Amino acid sequence: PDGKRTATFETCLYFYNPQDKKSFTQTGTVKGTIAKKAHKEVVYGYQYRSVFMVTKFNKYYLDLTPAEHKQINHRYAAVKQLAQTLKNWYN
Repeated sequence: PDGKRTATFETCLYFYNPQDKKSFTQTGTVKGTIAKKAHKEVVYGYQYRSVFMVTKFNKYYLDLTPAEHKQINHRYAAVKQLAQTLKNWYN
């Protein structure tokens, strides 16, 4: 059913500094749905991109432009937030 096709990509990063015992986790997510029909193209190692529809752009993950991909990239979002937290702690 359409209402049960939601999907999420999620990345979780963990940081721990043994010197000062600080630690935290940071996540990044991309919301989407599972397509009713798979994309005609499949990329080895990234098969999920052929069935994942990105909600924000209403496109297959596989069809995102580089600029669109950067806007919603869950790994990039998590690393960017991790870097900001580290900057706040250690500057």
